[in-house]
Amino acid sequence: MHGSYASKFGLYYGKWGEDKKKEYRIVQKFGDDPDAAMEKIKQAIIELLIAANNADEESIRDSRLSQIFRSKILGTYYPDQYLNIYSEEHLDFFLKKIGIAVDSEADLLEMQKVLINWMKEQPGTESWTLLTFEKFLYEQIGQPKKIAFKPEVEMGATLSNNDLHEIFGVGNMGGVRRSQKNNLLLIVSDHTKSFYEDKWYGDVLYYTGMG
Repeated sequence: MHGSYASKFGLYYGKWGEDKKKEYRIVQKFGDDPDAAMEKIKQAIIELLIAANNADEESIRDSRLSQIFRSKILGTYYPDQYLNIYSEEHLDFFLKKIGIAVDSEADLLEMQKVLINWMKEQPGTESWTLLTFEKFLYEQIGQPKKIAFKPEVEMGATLSNNDLHEIFGVGNMGGVRRSQKNNLLLIVSDHTKSFYEDKWYGDVLYYTGMG
């Protein structure tokens, strides 16, 4: 599970941003005591497995575990039901290449389900495992190319909503703004308003938004 921070596990031992001291680090939702956090994480894993066994997608979505962590667990314990693909970007890429339209609000679970159903409907794939299907997707379709988008904005610059729209290609409203063209997600942390509380821990911003 490389490619993301150790905080995806909820609890780890090591450094945190600019703080180079090695100690137990806990994601805020699991409290501030390592032993208690470990018990909460273990309980969340048990609840996730029970939900998966009962095909309870609502409870899976409500899991306190990070998306990449819960997806790995589901793919490990239920390899015939869940793909070991944790990136919504990659899933969306595969669906578009195959020519399958899904709702713009479809999440990782829904996109996985649509891809799995497509595989089952194809001639000659009756004996395929999901691991075989994953290999097929990456070897025959590939993966999305990273777009080198480098906006010319200096650190500390003052930008208006119109500036954000022009430079990044996003809308001029909302705290989370997506640009399909530039393949980016712009997050606006506005400390002049008290709708949500964002916090910095070292060089990591914990951003809070609706949903």
